[in-house]
Amino acid sequence: MYQLNNDIDHINLRRYCNRLSMSGLGMIIFSVWSVLRYVVIVIQDKQYIDVVIGDEYTREQKLAGYIVFLIIFTVTLAIVVAIPIYIGRAAMKVGKGKKKKSSIVYIVLTVITLIAMIVPYFDGYSHEFEYGLIMTIVAIIIDITMTFACIEIIYCGIRVRMLDRKIQSGEVK
Repeated sequence: MYQLNNDIDHINLRRYCNRLSMSGLGMIIFSVWSVLRYVVIVIQDKQYIDVVIGDEYTREQKLAGYIVFLIIFTVTLAIVVAIPIYIGRAAMKVGKGKKKKSSIVYIVLTVITLIAMIVPYFDGYSHEFEYGLIMTIVAIIIDITMTFACIEIIYCGIRVRMLDRKIQSGEVK
């Protein structure tokens, strides 16, 4: 029969595993937000696509340009979404004790990407300022929250690994 250990290290391990699972779920949810945000921006701003493609082309060339733009947009969006989903799923697996492999490199890459996404809000050249102050503020808050979720995953992942090693070595308090 399984007996629950209630010493301080096991309690902390369960706490950090739970936080890791919740932060992983948050990463997955935030990746869905990223998809919705970029799709809405592209749908709302057809003029932006026209500027990218250009006005001096024939109708067939513009159609080919739209198709190429949509393919590139879809591939880029898939990459932008795949990394946070991978990190979120890995964090949830570690939090549930099913996976021991760490994905800190991907988390650091995601934090750097998120910082790169947040910086344009403050230099005045953000494309999203055209959609109003409320949309921009909401996007900034969600991006900052996603950054904190990444930091939480890094911290809890390190703590889980340290506590797991401590428990395995028999140094339990």
